[in-house]
Amino acid sequence: MKPKIEKEIIMQILKAFPKIISRVCGAAVWAFLVVAAVLSAHGGAQAQSIHFEKMSTINAGEAGGEISKSSPDTKQAIGVFRAGAGATKLITGERAVSQDQWNTLSKKGMRLIDLKTRMEGNKRLYAGAFRAGNDAHYLWVGVDYNNFVAKWKELSEKGLRLIDLETYVEGNKRLYAGVFRAGNDAHYLWVGVDYNNFVAKWKELSEKGLRLIDLETYVEGNKRVYAGVFRADDDGY
Repeated sequence: MKPKIEKEIIMQILKAFPKIISRVCGAAVWAFLVVAAVLSAHGGAQAQSIHFEKMSTINAGEAGGEISKSSPDTKQAIGVFRAGAGATKLITGERAVSQDQWNTLSKKGMRLIDLKTRMEGNKRLYAGAFRAGNDAHYLWVGVDYNNFVAKWKELSEKGLRLIDLETYVEGNKRLYAGVFRAGNDAHYLWVGVDYNNFVAKWKELSEKGLRLIDLETYVEGNKRVYAGVFRADDDGY
């Protein structure tokens, strides 16, 4: 690995968010959710991205409202927050992004902005960060690469842009999930390549006015590979 280049990529992701960023690392998931609610209610900061080192089945109510937890634990969560107003919601559990949940929140004017998934025991758990919005949106989960790319192309032609990419293995098969929001800007998806290939593409696209907004890395076989979501922007990186 080349630390300098890797740091540049990480800094670009951070700069994709407004300058007011807070990083919260709790000793337990419920502590993270409480902090998220307090920040939303009193500090005007809203969850922009979430990462659960270990997931729990705890559900968070409307930000600033009641938080329910099953029991204290030692699971860890990390969040990135940004200044903002409006309704927010953080949900974790087996049905965090189920069709029913998705439909209910959509009708309430909520839009998914970040999705995470992992296995705990024999259960697949999800975590979703939602913010207020009324634009077109789409969620495509649990499909193979060819299926995902086909949907990405279809939605791109309909004015939707991928904002969050997740990939995971289930039953020895790699699957993909994507969160899409309305947009008509230039964009690019680059998946499953080694570090040098990815950095070369990152430099190429950066010179063409595209900025990395989401980065995933995982091991395929015995090799670490990278995947990136790019969108048009003219800011520094």
